[in-house]
Amino acid sequence: MGAKIKFSYLSIMIASTPFILYNLPKSRTTQALKDKKIEAAWESIKRFLLSCTDADPLHSASSSLLAYGPYHTDKTPERAEKTIAQLIERFGSGETSPISAGYPDRTEWQINANQLPNALDFLIAGQPWFRAAFGPVELLLIYRFHLIDPDTKLVLPHQENRSSILFWLGRSNNCSMDFWFPFQTAGTEFWGYLKSIESYLPFVIEEKYLCLGRPNKNKTNYIYSKVVK
Repeated sequence: MGAKIKFSYLSIMIASTPFILYNLPKSRTTQALKDKKIEAAWESIKRFLLSCTDADPLHSASSSLLAYGPYHTDKTPERAEKTIAQLIERFGSGETSPISAGYPDRTEWQINANQLPNALDFLIAGQPWFRAAFGPVELLLIYRFHLIDPDTKLVLPHQENRSSILFWLGRSNNCSMDFWFPFQTAGTEFWGYLKSIESYLPFVIEEKYLCLGRPNKNKTNYIYSKVVK
C-alpha cells in the first residue's frame, strides 16, 4: 500500500442539527477490511453499498488505479516494472509523476464504470501481490451517499451531509470514512440502526470513534463530545 492521506469531507457544510459521526482520528489513516481476498472484499463492498446506502457500486464518485515503480529496497524490482507494463497494455499510458524526491514514480489511471471489472480482474488475478516498499498496485474507490434503512430501503431523514468512504484494494484492503448518522442523541434508535447495518459493513465499527457533533453558536464549526452507550 502506498502513502496515505487523511480522508475527510467534514468541511462540506455545517449541519444545523446534532448528528453522530464515525470518523477515524488523525493519528490513524485507515481501517482494514474484513476480507483479505480482493474478490471477497469487492463482494462485501457491493453488498454494503446496495443494502445500506443509495450509492451504485459501479459508479463511484472517483475511481483510480495506482501502480508504483520499484524502490531501492525492493528485492524484485523487475516485478514492479512488469506490473506497470501490463497495466499500460490494458489501460493505456496513464499519468506518471514522482511521489516525492528520492521516491519512485507513481502511475495513475482514471477508471470508469466500464473499465472497473477489468481493473478488478487484474488485481484478483495477480494475488498474492508481491511485497514492495510502495504498492505495488492498488485500486482506489470513493463513494458519497446517504444512508438508508436496510429493511425498507428508504433514505434516513435529516441527512444534511452525505457520508463518504474511500476503499483501497490491493496487497491489503483498507478503507477510510466519514459516516454521518442523522440521530441527535445516542439513544436506542441510533444503536438499533447501527445493529441493523453491522452485518453489512465491510469493516468493523469501533465504537470509540463515534462522537456526537453539534454546530457551534455561530454555525461556523462543530463541537464534539464522546458517545457513551
